[in-house]
Amino acid sequence: MIVDDPLVDVGKDGTINCKVCARRCRIPKGGTGFCGIRKNVNGKLDLIVYGRPSAFGIDPVEKKPQLFFGQQTDRNLARQSFKPKMH
Repeated sequence: MIVDDPLVDVGKDGTINCKVCARRCRIPKGGTGFCGIRKNVNGKLDLIVYGRPSAFGIDPVEKKPQLFFGQQTDRNLARQSFKPKMH
């Protein structure tokens, strides 16, 4: 995704001076910054990782709490809140 970023200065020769982080990368045409996220495409900033997931997690649904699963009714709420009184 090519963006017009206010934190970027474009030089006359097409290099980009990135001011997003403290490194202040100078990215030549066709090059990428130190972070590997931003790339110079003909003097425009391209975010290489935009729209891609950064992590995947596979968790079985069985380990999730099932207390409030499904539609709640008054009967379900009464059953969940019922506690026998100890004398």
